[in-house]
Amino acid sequence: MKNLTLVVILVLIFCSVTHAQFVRGYGIKGGVVVANRSPSLVEDFPSEKTGFCAGIFLELVDVPFFSILTEVQYTQKGSKRETGSYLGDMSLGYITIPVLAKLTMKGNSFNPYLFAGPRIDILVSDDYTDIESKTPGEIGIPKFESSVFGADVGLGLETTALNPLKLLFEFRYNFDFTNSLEAPFKSKSRSFGFLIGVGL
Repeated sequence: MKNLTLVVILVLIFCSVTHAQFVRGYGIKGGVVVANRSPSLVEDFPSEKTGFCAGIFLELVDVPFFSILTEVQYTQKGSKRETGSYLGDMSLGYITIPVLAKLTMKGNSFNPYLFAGPRIDILVSDDYTDIESKTPGEIGIPKFESSVFGADVGLGLETTALNPLKLLFEFRYNFDFTNSLEAPFKSKSRSFGFLIGVGL
């Protein structure tokens, strides 16, 4: 409940500043995330799961070549489990909030860019399902931390061919600084994301 309240407050703050003079743009993004863990939770958990992400973004500091990109996204991570004939799917839901420095190379209609910066993930769900019976199951692993700190790096392409709309295409890599499992267990997440967005 505390995590959900924090998320609501952050979204309200995020939206309230969209009319400020230093706002460069805002919009929505969504895409596919391929996540893995190091080390994996247990030997019978494969290290890779495909999920999705979706959210809103706000771009601040309207100066040539440089801006600050802030986002609030829902991101799905986790892994799949196979023990003999037993199959299970672990799905972790996070509210992800990165603050990224963005460098843009201006062109006529296409603007490539790079970005990097810190990120906080707030855990909002952790579900485990028996794949064969489609029923909830027991994860049987240590509890996850309620928040994780990490970083995002990536590159993208922005097109203004549909002016005033901007289409965005991004590839990003994110990794954790802190453990996502409660002590004394250790496990950190890494993921690749492919996103498409629309902005103003």
